[in-house]
Amino acid sequence: IVQSSTQANSYGVYIFANATNNIIFNNTITTSAGNDFGAYILSSSNNSVYNNTITTSGSGGSGVAIRTSSDYNSVYGNNITTSSDSAYGADIQTNSKSNLLYNNTITTSGGDGYGAYIAGSGSEYNLVYNNTITTSGDGGYGAAIQTSSNNSIYANEITTNGSINGYGISILSSSRNNLVYNNTITTSGLQGFALYISSSY
Repeated sequence: IVQSSTQANSYGVYIFANATNNIIFNNTITTSAGNDFGAYILSSSNNSVYNNTITTSGSGGSGVAIRTSSDYNSVYGNNITTSSDSAYGADIQTNSKSNLLYNNTITTSGGDGYGAYIAGSGSEYNLVYNNTITTSGDGGYGAAIQTSSNNSIYANEITTNGSINGYGISILSSSRNNLVYNNTITTSGLQGFALYISSSY
């Protein structure tokens, strides 16, 4: 059991500085501060995070974050729950390539939360598949790609339950050549979108 501190910018597990071939599995990780992370992979590659139960409750936090030139990491079989605004179940950002996010159960309940999120012009060839993603906050996103190209989202089961502005899958802001297929998407609430594409092709 990994219990982080309640101070801001806290980490359950932190892998950084070109750390490779690490395996994080069968842990219960709970964080409760602002900008908190269950597992944070920074500038590191070929790591695996699997079969963990991860809970975050701080605003702007992430269950699993893969950021800044982190490649070939795998995140699978985890149960991830976030309950604050602007939080991520799992995110891949900033020039991070060829990462796998699959077979996870991800639940977000804060406003403007993201189940799975890929962002940054260099974040390419990432795969998000076979996940069960549920959002229940207003403005929630099941999965989103922003300013990123050549990624794939497929075979996921996505449900958005917010009272307004729920997005099953969103492709935003000059994101190109992404593949979205074979997903099952259910939206409820006012102005819900199963698939939302803006300024992308």
